[in-house]
Amino acid sequence: MIMKIINIENQSGTPKYKQIVSSVEIAIAENRLQKGDRLPSVNKVSLEFSISRDTVLLAYDELKKRGIVFAILGKGYYIKSVEFSFEQRIFCCLMN
Repeated sequence: MIMKIINIENQSGTPKYKQIVSSVEIAIAENRLQKGDRLPSVNKVSLEFSISRDTVLLAYDELKKRGIVFAILGKGYYIKSVEFSFEQRIFCCLMN
């Protein structure tokens, strides 16, 4: 389940917390996450991708600020809204 929702590429120049935020937004846009669904725990994401808990918390806090998730103390993070402006930036390089 965690791999289907969150995707982190170590070789990417994008900060890991932004990759987590983007992964959750994409999962919502693709209807893989619905309102009320629980996100993977901070510890689970931290262990799965060998990143610090602070990085995961930073991402989840960013999602909270955007109104996409809410937290229940001791229970976890849940999807609050699936209606947000989602804009995926794609870098394209043309070769001659």
